[in-house]
Amino acid sequence: MSDIPGMSDETEEQRRFRRRPVLWKGYVQAASHRFTCLVRNVTPGGMLVELDLSLATGVALQVVLPDIRPLMAKVAWSSGVFHGLSFTEPEAMVRAAFGKRAESLGFRKQPQDAQP
Repeated sequence: MSDIPGMSDETEEQRRFRRRPVLWKGYVQAASHRFTCLVRNVTPGGMLVELDLSLATGVALQVVLPDIRPLMAKVAWSSGVFHGLSFTEPEAMVRAAFGKRAESLGFRKQPQDAQP
């Protein structure tokens, strides 16, 4: 069991997507403020970030990572330095933003993403 909020085995079974552990440095931007963060896990629906700042639930922000276009998200929950972010753009667009990394992360296309 992990010491990081939201990462227990029990909650993992209830989640829509399996979390992929990563350790990426990036930043989040809220309005004109930019803050360095560490990304601890990622899915097509959101990510867990660690930063030395408290963010309120519902805050809209951009997540910027190397070699990935900025992703729009909102704060779903916060606990100390950990923040669960939920992407506010469609899953297909998130997977596309991750490009070739999406496949290695196990981001599978959903049936609704299939082209006719």
